[in-house]
Amino acid sequence: MAEAVAHGERGRVRLLTQVQAVSGLTFLTFVALHLFNTFLAAASPETYDAFQSLARTYYQHAVIEPVLMLALIVHATVGVIRLRDGRRPTTWRQRLHRYSGVFLLVFVFGHIAAVRGPSLLAGVYPGSQGVSFSLAFAPAWFYPYYFLIGLAGLYHGWRGAALALERLGVSWPYPLSDGIGFWLVPAVGGCLIVAALLGLGGWLYPIMDPFDNDFARLYLSIIGD
Repeated sequence: MAEAVAHGERGRVRLLTQVQAVSGLTFLTFVALHLFNTFLAAASPETYDAFQSLARTYYQHAVIEPVLMLALIVHATVGVIRLRDGRRPTTWRQRLHRYSGVFLLVFVFGHIAAVRGPSLLAGVYPGSQGVSFSLAFAPAWFYPYYFLIGLAGLYHGWRGAALALERLGVSWPYPLSDGIGFWLVPAVGGCLIVAALLGLGGWLYPIMDPFDNDFARLYLSIIGD
């Protein structure tokens, strides 16, 4: 009897890890585009907006967007279930993976609503000017917020991709799975996120008045300012 219960539990865990792997890799296609888009802001707002316009044809497609949202919901739900199972991380990489996942779970749905809501309800896309407005409107909040959510998404996606592929039977190249090779991507990506925020904040190149755009006017009208 005990052996049957243990076998059933192993099967349950195996199923959850596979579902988490597939859903995570599916949503990661959006995360990768979103992060690369952010990196491009270090060059110019025009580069950022041009790539975002192209990327939207994928992640805002009428069929693909619901699939991505479903993948996110499934991935988050399975993550919560596995958290409740009580398995504790034993290494720093495991801890950071869990911490970044919890951070994203707290903020990601609000982030999506704030960014996607205006375009769905009012036809207003934030773009580079929307980010610039946020940074100018509440710098003490949005500079650390954008940095942390970007870095958390980068780290969680980077390590999660390796774990997901491993669980699906695909080997991850050793130089990228251990030692300095693993940390190189989060380190370089973190620097690019900082450069992007400085750029869109007007520290690296001239930007348009962050309060003179449709996103800023919509936001200010909502809060009554």
